[in-house]
Amino acid sequence: MVNFVPATLFALAALLAGQPFGSLTGTVVDPLGAVLPNARIALVQPARQARYEISTDRNGQFEFQGLPAGDYQLEASTPGFQTYRDSLSIAGLAVQRQITLKIGLLHETIRIEESDAPPVPLKPALAYTEPACPAIQPGGPSVGGNLRAPRKLRDAKPDYPPTLRGTGRDATVIVDARIGMDGVLKDLQAKEPVDGPFYDALVLALREWRFSATLLNCVPQEVEVNITANFQHR
Repeated sequence: MVNFVPATLFALAALLAGQPFGSLTGTVVDPLGAVLPNARIALVQPARQARYEISTDRNGQFEFQGLPAGDYQLEASTPGFQTYRDSLSIAGLAVQRQITLKIGLLHETIRIEESDAPPVPLKPALAYTEPACPAIQPGGPSVGGNLRAPRKLRDAKPDYPPTLRGTGRDATVIVDARIGMDGVLKDLQAKEPVDGPFYDALVLALREWRFSATLLNCVPQEVEVNITANFQHR
């Protein structure tokens, strides 16, 4: 059972036990270096089965005081970004960390059923105008985390490979890729060995996908995406 203990109790507990204690301070920023207020910071000490949680302040900063000596696991998270994880040791000293959170991984799952129907004609990309970005407030540190997810502007569904129709074969193809700043998928990589015809059918469709830009603090970014395609026979 993991215990949840407020960070403000660290120093008192360590002092009463007569043992040295240290501290952990740091700042959480986004990939552009802008601070992330209200990010959740969790510090876990497995040996004591203890978990301590705080949130970053409006300047993206956090502080744990009175940490008993030992090995810890550090986590930092905020919506829209990947969870940061690291290990560290505290031995009565002050430890500092600057944590950069990466933009979260996108996921999409599609299902393709075997059919004799002709392929669906490819439609043109949707017209799309980016909404205006919020005004930047003067003074103080630059506050980040203003993330605008990409919108799919053109879709294309894979076809069940014609050469495999009637064979009763199913397949799951998982592909990692990146949505470039131009909205085109790039760096496509299969996560495990797959049958060539199924992979080729998926890639042929993915190369037609188009997205709006992913914006972080109004600056276009590339973003990772994981695509799972389930091919099912009749």
